Amino acid sequence: MIRFIHLSDVHIGLGFQSASFSESLASKRAFEIKQTFFRALHYAKNEDIDFVIISGDLFEHEQVKKQELEEIVKMFKETNKDIFMITGNHDPLKNQSFWHELEFSKNVHIFDQELSSFYFKKYNLDIYAHSWSKYYYQDNPLSNVTPKNKERLNILIAHGDAYTKKTNYLPIDINQFQEFDYVALGHIHKHDFLKQNIAYAGSLEPLSFKESGAHGFVEVAFDNKTFQAKFVPFSKREFEVHKIKVTPEDTLFTITEKIILIAPQHRKDQNLFRVSLIGTTKLGLNLNIKDLLHQITSEFFYIELLDETKIDINVEAIKKQYNDHIIGKYIEKFQQLDLSDSTTYRAFIIGLEALLKQKEGDL
Repeated sequence: MIRFIHLSDVHIGLGFQSASFSESLASKRAFEIKQTFFRALHYAKNEDIDFVIISGDLFEHEQVKKQELEEIVKMFKETNKDIFMITGNHDPLKNQSFWHELEFSKNVHIFDQELSSFYFKKYNLDIYAHSWSKYYYQDNPLSNVTPKNKERLNILIAHGDAYTKKTNYLPIDINQFQEFDYVALGHIHKHDFLKQNIAYAGSLEPLSFKESGAHGFVEVAFDNKTFQAKFVPFSKREFEVHKIKVTPEDTLFTITEKIILIAPQHRKDQNLFRVSLIGTTKLGLNLNIKDLLHQITSEFFYIELLDETKIDINVEAIKKQYNDHIIGKYIEKFQQLDLSDSTTYRAFIIGLEALLKQKEGDL
């Protein structure tokens, strides 16, 4: 039996500059990305895995430190498993790249920018692959790839987009790969079996709220041409995206309770949450996100709150009631704007609420 793990899109060195994280959390997540990758290598070493496939974007070319890559080189050697690796659009084999400065041990096999194959005699296995040498590929270097020896096991490693026909990130047509026993894909961060033997491993650790759900790697086993592949959840944390419906009957207390009860405590202690408040609130309820966060932050490892609610208010009825008042003129003016825009709508409601309170004070 042959057993290997297929992982991808590790992105060591990622700085999370575009995230809303604090500096300390960004640093922590960057460390956890590397930590999970090293755990995966320990898994390969301790679970009788024969070799490891990495299908691109091991690190961030513009951000990674050489010291971090030297740690990886050391870990590859200590793993003492064959590692087959290609580069992707985030870590291409450019002339000025850390790839040319690192000295990997003999168990590490990095494919060149030209499509080539490696014969793994021990397993009667051919591995086909090519590495990225630039940031974009509109053409497809894999369009004519076929196994040379069909008496062997044949694996293809590729980094590109199998979902989009016209893309700058190497368009892939999986129908061209039917003669391969397994195709290890990288670039897409959500794991997916496009066919039983063609898979995106997904990013090993999720990198943003766009990557909710389980993350990990694919474990594959061949036994006399029988084939098994399974996804193995392995990330330290997950990003969770939730929506909570608010009604006019809700108070700040009940809304807070709904947020706190969104998940079991072990998930709240572990994962990163983004919660959107939707629905309607009653006029006069001050739904202050900063105040809500102050009440619930201690319940979560990390949480973001988004207010997408609307005020339960009959604008036309108020306009009719105060037709000859400044309130009516205010409503008429705002209705000329795009009230479907959340910022405009929120400004409109704040102003309307202030005017109604002032009117009540005059009575």
